[in-house]
This record gives sequence, C-alpha cells and structure tokens, in this order.
Amino acid sequence: MGFTSAEALKLTFKVQAGNVIDAASGSQWYESIFPYNPAYSSARILSEFDIIKQYPAASLSEAQTNVANNLVGIVEDVSTAASAIRLTQAVPGGNNTWVSYNIYNDASSGVKDLWIQPQKIPQSSGLPSAGYGIALYSGDPNAGGVYISTTIGQSGGEVGWVFNYDMGLLFLANDLVSIISGDSGTYPAGLDFYINGFTYIGKTLDDSVGATGATGTDGTSGSSGTSGSSGTSGSSGISGATGATGLGGDVPLYQLGPGGPNLEYVGATGATAELNFKGVHIQDESVDVGTFPILNFIGADVLAEDSSLLGKINIYIPPPNFASHYNTTDGTTTGTVSEALSRSTVRISSPTTEGNPFKTNTWAGTNRSATTDATPVFSTVGLITGLSSPTGGSQDSTIEVNVYDADGTSVLATYTSPTLNQNATYNSIGANSGISVIIASYGADTTKWKASVSVNINMNTIFGTHTLDGGRYHVKIVHTTDTLTDGGSTYTYTQSDVFYDTNLSTPLIGKTGIMSLIESTTPANILTKHISGIEYYILNSEFETTVSDIDYLNQNTQGRSNTATYNFRITGADYGLPTRNLEAWNLGAYGTWNGTWTNLWNLQNAAYEYTDWPITNNNFRYRGAAANGTSTVYDPWATGNTKSSPLDSILVDTYNDNSTRLGEDFDGETERLTRGGASYTAWNSSAILTASITGTGTGVFCDSCIVGSNIIRPDRFFLTDPNTNTIQANLGTYSPDKSGTNPNYLAYTDIAVYHRKFYTTGANLTEAISSFVMTFGGNPGLSADFSEALENSDLRVYIRRVNAPGLGSSGFNANPLSLHGNLFNSGSPTNPFDDGASGVDTPGALIRTVNGGNSISATFGTGKPASEGFWIELQIIDPNIKIDYINVTLNFSSGGTDSAPV
Repeated sequence: MGFTSAEALKLTFKVQAGNVIDAASGSQWYESIFPYNPAYSSARILSEFDIIKQYPAASLSEAQTNVANNLVGIVEDVSTAASAIRLTQAVPGGNNTWVSYNIYNDASSGVKDLWIQPQKIPQSSGLPSAGYGIALYSGDPNAGGVYISTTIGQSGGEVGWVFNYDMGLLFLANDLVSIISGDSGTYPAGLDFYINGFTYIGKTLDDSVGATGATGTDGTSGSSGTSGSSGTSGSSGISGATGATGLGGDVPLYQLGPGGPNLEYVGATGATAELNFKGVHIQDESVDVGTFPILNFIGADVLAEDSSLLGKINIYIPPPNFASHYNTTDGTTTGTVSEALSRSTVRISSPTTEGNPFKTNTWAGTNRSATTDATPVFSTVGLITGLSSPTGGSQDSTIEVNVYDADGTSVLATYTSPTLNQNATYNSIGANSGISVIIASYGADTTKWKASVSVNINMNTIFGTHTLDGGRYHVKIVHTTDTLTDGGSTYTYTQSDVFYDTNLSTPLIGKTGIMSLIESTTPANILTKHISGIEYYILNSEFETTVSDIDYLNQNTQGRSNTATYNFRITGADYGLPTRNLEAWNLGAYGTWNGTWTNLWNLQNAAYEYTDWPITNNNFRYRGAAANGTSTVYDPWATGNTKSSPLDSILVDTYNDNSTRLGEDFDGETERLTRGGASYTAWNSSAILTASITGTGTGVFCDSCIVGSNIIRPDRFFLTDPNTNTIQANLGTYSPDKSGTNPNYLAYTDIAVYHRKFYTTGANLTEAISSFVMTFGGNPGLSADFSEALENSDLRVYIRRVNAPGLGSSGFNANPLSLHGNLFNSGSPTNPFDDGASGVDTPGALIRTVNGGNSISATFGTGKPASEGFWIELQIIDPNIKIDYINVTLNFSSGGTDSAPV
C-alpha cells in the first residue's frame, strides 16, 4: 500500500507551512532535521521585482497607469481585451489543467509565466493589489467572451478554479468543467479560455551573471600536492588549470603562443615555486617592444576606459567625443538646462501669516520674480551623457528632483527616478505627486549612453498637497551618472526662486463702489476766467475725486502688464486733468487711502481720495454736458473693471490770449473795446453781453460772442462735446459758476458787433498809412470766402482812422469807411470816393480795392492817409460766419510796412 492520505497531507503540510521535509508521519514539523531547500533556475530570480512593489494598485486602471508611466520594460500589460492570452490544454483531452504559452497551442514557444500576483504587491493597508489580478474568460473578451468570476463553480466551500501566477497554469474543478460544458447558452465558447493580467518581463539573474566556468581538475595525489585553481566565471568559463603534481611536480607552461608565454615560475620548482604574470606582449608597428604587466597611457590623444565587460579595457586613439553632462557644455552638445516658465517682476503681497495662504520668506512688499505658470518645464537644450546602458553598466544613473519651499531648505516634494536606461516617462506618486521625468532620444554615446532629459513640475499639485495657495519656491535637479560607464558623478541645475501666483481673481471696483469727481470744496482753489460773460475753469483749478469699494487689488501680487508699475489709474481728460497712474503702495502726493489700504493679499473695500487734482493741460478746451472721469484697477496679469464719475456740464479754457496790436486770435478779449457815446473803453469780459446796443448802419444790434478762438453771434454758442456743430446758447446749468450762474444767449439773434483797435508803435506812430491788408481766417458762412461775404455785406467792417496827418477824417467821430460793399471809387464819376462824407455805406465811403480771397486790400484814398492806426467795427449778419483770426498789415506812404500776425 502507498502513502495514505493522512501521510501525504502531513508531508505536504510540513513543506508548505513549515518549510521542512521528511516522510516521518509520526513526527511534527519542528522535529524535522532537513529544511525544504529547493533549487531555483537563475531565470526565475527576478532582479527588478522590488521596483514593482513601489507601485501598488487597488484598481485595474491604477495598475495600467503604473505600467505605462513607471514600469515600462519591467511589466508587460496584457490586461486589455485586445491583448488577452489564449490558454492551451496542458494535456490533450484533459480539461482540468490549462497553460499559457507564448504562442497558443505551441509548447515549443515556451510558457508565458511569471504573472504578477496581487499578494506579492501589498498596498499600504497590507491588502493585495487587486488591480494586478487575473481575469478569466470563456471565449475571446475582444469578441464577446464571458467573464468567469472566482465564485463560479464553488461547492462544498471550495473554489471552482485556481490560477498559478508563477507557472502560468489554470486549474479547473470538475464541477466548473461541467457547468461551462453543459451551458452553451451562457458560455457559447465553452472550454476555450482567455486570461488578462500583467507579466514580469524585467531582468533576472540570467541577465546579470554568466554561466559558471568549469571547475579545475584536482592535482594528482601527493603528500603535499596543491589543489587545482577554479575556472573563471563568465558566459563561457575556461577550464581551471590543472593542479600541480605532488612533491617536486611543476605544471609545464605553454611556449608556442604568439610572442611566447605570458606566465612564468619564480623561485624553486616544485611545491615552493610561484606562478607569475609576465605581462602583455607589446609591439609598435609589428616591432617587439617587450612584455609588461603594467600599461601606462600618457597624453591627451589617448583614452583608456573600463569597458564594463569582465576582463576587458577599451583604449581609444584618439579619444572619442561624448555628449556634454547635465547642465554643462563639457562635451559635444549643449547640455545646459532651459527653464520654460514665463516670469515677470511684480510686487509680492503679504500673507495673513507665513503659510496662510502662501509663503514669501521676506519677499512680501518687494518687487520680485513671479509667474502664473503652474507647470514649469526644465529641459536640456541638447542630449546629455552619463545614462546607464540598457543591460550593462552599474544601472545606477538617476535623476533626483527636489522642490523647495520659500525658506530654500524645506522640501515640498521629492522624487528620484528609476534607472535611466531607456526612453520613458517616470512620475512621482502619493505625497510627492507632481513631478515627471521624461527621457527621450535615448541611444549609445560611444561607450556611454545619452538622451534628452525633461523635468515637468505641476506646482498646483505640489502646493495643493501642502494646502498652500501658491507661493515662493525653487527647484533643484541632480543627475547622477552611471558609476561604471561614467564614474557616478553628479551634475546639478538649481532654479532661481520664483513666486507662483495662482491668479484666482482680478481686481474689482465693487457693485457699491463709485467714483465721484467734483470741483474743489475750497473756493480759493477754484480758478476761473470770463470770456464774453461766460465763466471757464483755467489752469491749476483743482478738483476732488473719490473711488470706493476696491477689492482684490493685492491677490496675491500687485502691478500691471507683467510689471511692478502702477495698478490704479484715474483720468479726467474732459476736465484737462492729468492722468494719474498710481502705485497703490506709493501714492506720493497724489491722494490717500485714509488707512483702508495694506499690503495684505486679501485686501477688500479700499477707498481712495484725492482732493487737489489740478488742471494742467495747456491750450485745452472743453465745452459739454458729458464730462466725466474714470478709475481703473489692475493686477500684473489682467485689467480689472473701470468706474466712471457722473456726467457733468462744464466749461474749460486754458488758452492764453495772444492777440497783438495788429493781430487778433479771439482767444480772449484783451484788445476788445466798448464803443460808448463819446469814446472807446476797455471791454469787461465778466459782464454778460448786452442784448441791444448801438451800431453803425442799419439794423438791430447786440454784442458779439467769443468762444473757442472764434467770434460769433451769441445764440450760435457751440460746444466741443459731442462736436463743434452742437449749439448750446443756454449755459445756465454749466460750471464753473463761482461768480454766478452762466448766461443764456438764446435770444441774442441780432447783428453781432465787435470793436477793437489795430495800431502801430514807436517811430511808426507818425508814419502816414496809405493802405492796409486785412486777412481773415475761419468760416465765411454762406459765402465762398471772406471777400464775397464782405461784397454781399453778410459781413460788415467799418474803419475809423485814429489820426489823419492829411485831409481824412479821424478820431472817435470820424466818418466810418466801408470795407464791405462795392470796391473803392466804384461810384465814380457820379459818386466818387469822398472819405465817407456822403454818409454811411455810400459809394463815397467804399475802400476795398480787390475782390476774391481772404486777404482784403483797402486804401484810405489819395491825400487822406491815416496815422497810428484805426478802429474796426465788425458786424456779423450771416449767423453761420465764424472768424477765428484777423491779421492786419499796414502800408506806409514812405514804402514801409508794419504787421504783428497771430
């Protein structure tokens, strides 16, 4: 009778549970004297399995991600339906044991074994990594195969199938075979099995150690014969040298090799003789130099380097060229590291406390390098050398990445890559997530290995792990080269510090925020002037503005357009106010926050006030009912909103009156006169225009109005906003009104009259003025030019001599001569020129000598010159006429001229 069931079970229990072995059924496992110590094939010693254990997986998707990102070349992913492995009956006709061959139904292809067993990759909780588990199907899962769970076929508390991960074998219980075979509706493919999972394809002991050389033969017996030396280890080990014979026996040395023997005996022969290595036979161009045990290579053009193969050295003449090391240019490539990160110098805001919600380590309140880029990339410009080979070398070339906190020493995240020996992407996980190392263009570099290296950092992930809203950081990257092929040196790149702004908001003047813009509440600071009875703001008149409810101005940096320049702007262009581009942290003389602003990142409800904002725009005019100011907030990365002040009706004129004795620019009224009953007097610009005055000739008259460098009829007063075609004669609601309400000129529709004097000076005061030229600029109204307007009497100009050295009338009561109407002496011979003695606007009063154009020539007639100058009385009949300048040139009887144009 053979082993009983109890004996077999006890033997099995001792082996599997106690790891001991004997067939003594009466003894316990601890009484056995022999350990169970089976032999293992070197092909089943898994050198890289510890790497897999670094990547547990609770789910299939996590396992697939681990393999794709971190286990390329170590684990094969056959977990998808398209990559399922079809199983073969281990014994033809036997349905209980199935095997996974590399090629279906081909035993010669070898067993596809070493499947990743979940229990061998424990999670941090100690539970198996179920994501690596086997999935069993009846039929091809890529063509409708039916999944067989681990509970199918259970009976009596035992499972229906077992998979041996190490061997790649599937064992089926008879009950499960019967269930599947007998239910073609559920299992149409029957006993045609497929599996999904993951297999180990990494290195084994076979990849690291060659086959052992044969053992040397023992020497023949003798009273003191020495044992033969062992053969060397290697892929094809050589036989060990034969042991020396007994007393007095020498092993003969081979003498017929090229160059003679490399070995020799030193000292007496026999047991006391010592075997010595003579050296290598050296020749120079086939001429013997000698045999030397040491070879010393000298000079820049020779390189002796360990080949990484046992017993072999490589000698290069000339030395090979290698790629540069990491972040250097010490070779044939540019190995320096380039930072892909957009930086700007901006102002750093202050956290509530250091670390809440970010850290700056003294950067707060200063202008520093900052970015909104969350994913900096650090790439070598070219290929770098020093990586490990695919199989040889010391397999210890790595990239170490450290992301440092604001203090420069605390580590936010760290990651050291696996061996760099192929194209791959390696990702950090867990608390150090956010770091990727990418190896590309991997290849041989003569005796070394080279590639391009990129390190990608996700600062959102890293700061998020530490519950920080960005902050100051820097990255340090260290490449350690392969020890055997490149000496195991380290090469470092250190990033300069940068502040990461998560940019979660844009500055805002809130819903309750307003901008106000009013004239100064201090009357002395309101500066004005009058023109034609209308009040205007002038240079240096001051205004006051406030802006309230400013939010998010400091989160988490400050500045504008990627710089640390102004982040707050106020404008008052309609008022002639200078634009103020303000740094909130340094307002200077341009306003105050009244204690509402700090450097804190979460600043809210800041309120700005500026009470002495002066008009500084020279030669500026604004007349309109839509004047307003604006306020805008900024951060370095975007423009916030703009708030405008309420619309205001204002009049601004900062021009100076530049009229001369012979030129009138109508920028003011310094040369304007009032013609009274007996004399001319200075014009009062503050007084409201008179609606009914006395004028020369026929008609009803009123004072003319000067506005915007033009003389016009008062009811034609025009604005600049929206444009100069906008008529607005009622100015009662317009500011400034410091001296009282501005006038309403709507009813001033009569002939508009203007008086002034054109005159010479100095020695010319006594010169006889025989004629003159009067040049007009502006809009001649319905006429083609000012000559036509005068000819048609749409514009009337009366001339009165100040003095007359000859026979002409002069003085305040002089006969008015007509520049308008017909030409000089056009009434001759019946009504010739008579110096106006015949009456106003008679042919005898006409003095214009030519028609056409805007430069009007006139004469005082023969023997009737003027001296000193003349007064003009200008009358606008066509309401469309706008005159913006008049220049006069005096022609003296002596041949000289005088002018002073504007």
